Amino acid sequence: MKGKRISKYLITEKLGSGGMGVVYEATDTMLDRTVALKFLPPHLTNDENAKKRFFQEAKAASALDHPNICTIHEIGESSDGSLFITMAYYEGESLEESLKKGIPEYEKALDIAIQLSKGLACAHQSSITHRDIKPGNIMITERGDVKIVDFGLAKLADTSQLTKTGATVGTAAYMAPEQISGGTVDQRSDIFSCGTVLYELFTGIHPFKSDYYHGIMYAVMNDDPAPVNEINPDLPVELAWIIEKALEKDPNDRFQDMDEMVQFLESLKSGNVENKKLAFEKLGMELSKPESFFSKSRRRLLTGLGIAIILLVTAIIIWNPSVVPIPDNNFISASTIPVNKQIAVLPFRIIGDQPENESFADGLVEILTSKLSQLEQFQDQYLVVPTSETSSRNIRSAGEAHEAFGVNLVVTGSIQQLERGVRVTINLIDAQTLRQLDSKIIDDTFIEKSVLQDEAVFNLASMLEIELQPEARRILTAGGTSEPGAYEFYLRGIGHLHRFDQIDEINAAIEQFKRSLQEDPEFARAYAGLSDAYLTLYRRTENTEWLEPAIENIDKAIEITDELSPVFTTYGLLLIEKGEYEEAQKMLQRALEIDPVNFEAYRGRARAFLAQQRVTEAEATYHKAIEMKPDYWAGYSELGVFYYQNGKFEKAADQFRIVTELTPKNASAFRNLGGIYYYLGREEEAIKAFHKSVEIEPNYGAYSNLATLYYSNEEFNEAAGMYSKALELNDNDYRVWSYLASAYKRSTPPLEDEYLETMRKAKDLAERKLEVNPRDPQVLVSLAGFNSALGNKETAQKLLARAVKLEPSDINVQMNIGTTYEYLGNRDMALKWIEKAFENGYLLDEFNKNTDVNLSELREDVRFVEIINRYSDSKE
Repeated sequence: MKGKRISKYLITEKLGSGGMGVVYEATDTMLDRTVALKFLPPHLTNDENAKKRFFQEAKAASALDHPNICTIHEIGESSDGSLFITMAYYEGESLEESLKKGIPEYEKALDIAIQLSKGLACAHQSSITHRDIKPGNIMITERGDVKIVDFGLAKLADTSQLTKTGATVGTAAYMAPEQISGGTVDQRSDIFSCGTVLYELFTGIHPFKSDYYHGIMYAVMNDDPAPVNEINPDLPVELAWIIEKALEKDPNDRFQDMDEMVQFLESLKSGNVENKKLAFEKLGMELSKPESFFSKSRRRLLTGLGIAIILLVTAIIIWNPSVVPIPDNNFISASTIPVNKQIAVLPFRIIGDQPENESFADGLVEILTSKLSQLEQFQDQYLVVPTSETSSRNIRSAGEAHEAFGVNLVVTGSIQQLERGVRVTINLIDAQTLRQLDSKIIDDTFIEKSVLQDEAVFNLASMLEIELQPEARRILTAGGTSEPGAYEFYLRGIGHLHRFDQIDEINAAIEQFKRSLQEDPEFARAYAGLSDAYLTLYRRTENTEWLEPAIENIDKAIEITDELSPVFTTYGLLLIEKGEYEEAQKMLQRALEIDPVNFEAYRGRARAFLAQQRVTEAEATYHKAIEMKPDYWAGYSELGVFYYQNGKFEKAADQFRIVTELTPKNASAFRNLGGIYYYLGREEEAIKAFHKSVEIEPNYGAYSNLATLYYSNEEFNEAAGMYSKALELNDNDYRVWSYLASAYKRSTPPLEDEYLETMRKAKDLAERKLEVNPRDPQVLVSLAGFNSALGNKETAQKLLARAVKLEPSDINVQMNIGTTYEYLGNRDMALKWIEKAFENGYLLDEFNKNTDVNLSELREDVRFVEIINRYSDSKE
């Protein structure tokens, strides 16, 4: 924006931002003066009615003429439709910034309090309530003048009374109880907020303490702060009385107008002894020993609530995500949002006994994460962790997210069913300090749930200090629906699909997507969701009948809109499953044209290249993915797996070490690193890495790999035990069933029946896998070996011939082809493929670990010995 001209204003620099907009310093080129331009977030003025309200509120605020109220020069609309307010520019800082340095001396603090109260009194006399009084909205100029900013904006944003969505906007730490509860808001609400500011101004601490957002709201509604004189005994008791009266829970017990509060504050000025006496004696108050109303109201509260307060506090402790809320910055102040944004969105909590909202909450989190990820293409130094990563590792707190993924920002939230809708609370947390940076509340009625996701995303973008350009907004809203019922069913479908490990949940997702499409047959994202559900069902069941409806629905989504990168990615992955690699490449390329940083599309392209034996292009694709997202560990992990599959173990180890550095609580990273150490012959380091992986999270892969180590050391009984443990976690991998079969056969004593039964299980699973992709050389070779072991020699020969025809580049597949030919009695072909594997990087040490007695004759063959000697020499 710097250097941009808006109307007659030339923008010179950005001053600050927050939930109510972005503020820039600008030059009025006609009057040659410095002004402040405040641009409102688009979601506050996203329709004609909202614009009309904006001009009404801004016009009313501009009519206020008082030395303690920020002067509004103009309200207008830029050429791109952005609404702005032109305000007087003041050299100075916000009270929020000032308080970070410590509380001012008493006389100066009293002067600030009086000026603040007078400014509010003027507004109230014009029937204008601010609704968001807090230190961030109070400017202190270099001359010591107080200027209240943002009049009318909180009312504009507080759509609980004025707009369709019903969002309650404000900073909870300074809201009055009736504002939090959705009650009537009037000038007495501002008096409560003012009392909260004065408590902080004179004591240095906030009156309502909690380590989390909902705890703040609960404290405002139910708790009494510590008496002012307990915190600062040097303050006049009369001042304590003023602050504490302003903080009464019941509006009827507070000052009934700000003029009255001003009168009492002014009576405390030095030299106003007589005025002070008259003012307080009028209320019958003894100045010598005033009793804090807090002590009386606290007794009254505890007596009235009894055991109920214990239950409520217990419930809130359960919700505690261990963060410290701080006020958001709506006006000129230093930003606390890092330039390099690495974000994780964690599961939202459901407040109350409402299990039916679980799918709704999960769906909202999935959608928020997806839409935030779509902004990666428009932002530098910006990364969003996929929900698949946070859920697979059961991440539940900001601290865990920081440890696991190295993120510096975490989004948390909650869902609460209201009488006429749902309340969504969104919190932004510093993942390193665990401080809450910002929070928003959105209350949506049932008839407007279709706009909930956009409201949530736009609020989050504002909290993250991201300016959404028209292109970004277009992509975020593409393929949506205006039908509330369609949106809610879609959201619940996404939530059910989040639990993709359960067949019932996948079927529930399919049903919800179908219901969504009944409400809106043109809802592109619902077709895409239904396609994804069928693809997931196929992957879970390996039943090929689900691939056709997956294709049909993704086609329908693209017919409606061709602007959704994730849709083309899903299409590409579907085609890869079907073995249609060239068509898959076209779809994935289209996904990257729409979103150049779509990691899943890069990963899919690399997979397709590998399936086509285009190894160089696959490697280049992985490097490109890392270049586009250098802070994302998954790119290094994928490249590490690629190097492993191509026998470049040292390079693979380098990549996996980077992953463990980026994500030190990543179980799979340590598991992969352990596997590479094993192939490099560094067994001690491998065992250490595997145990580290299991320590972080018991997992199938680490158990399986530990079993392999036992097997290679000829500890077959122990190996069988570990393979069994792995299969308890995942029984769908035909390879591990075959390993378990081999361990049974070589156990002491040999378990022949278990061997045959387990090998048949491996064969059945491999056959089902081959039905899906008949061109998978790994499955073909494995199935050939299983048939050979079970005595089906002719079938094994045919399967092996099919694998050879594909000319696989994977050195492990090449070695397996060679050993399987040996099992089938074809020594010449065995030697050819074994040498090919060694030539391409298969480790001699790894082969020597294979103690299979069926290879003993091969080892004595002169030609094999020559091959071994040749590659032993090359190794030296």
